[in-house]
Amino acid sequence: MLNPACIPAEEPAQLAATPGPPVIVTYNTYTSQAFQTWYPPDWRVVSSAAFAEPWVVFANADDSAFIVVATNPDDIQIMPEHPRQAQERIRLSGDTQVIAALIAPDATYLPLYTRLIKSLQLP
Repeated sequence: MLNPACIPAEEPAQLAATPGPPVIVTYNTYTSQAFQTWYPPDWRVVSSAAFAEPWVVFANADDSAFIVVATNPDDIQIMPEHPRQAQERIRLSGDTQVIAALIAPDATYLPLYTRLIKSLQLP
């Protein structure tokens, strides 16, 4: 038996339009309006809110290492109490640049960070 009270009379407004620019996450790539990059397989992806400047945090399975990529330098200050193994500004083209940081207890994840940095490009 179908309960007609559960079916909306019209399409809810939030389904008719998205609140901000799209983000595409695949098994190992992340694409925003500002940049595209590879990320390590099996790492979690935490992306900025639709109304914020683009940033993303990639976190390993046990939350002991994080790679942050952002268009605003203030957005990489998410974990000041954790040691920063690397940080750099990357120019993608012209005026387009991003800031990236590896936040981890040691340099074990530096090769993954380096690979991610080398894969950064415009979408």
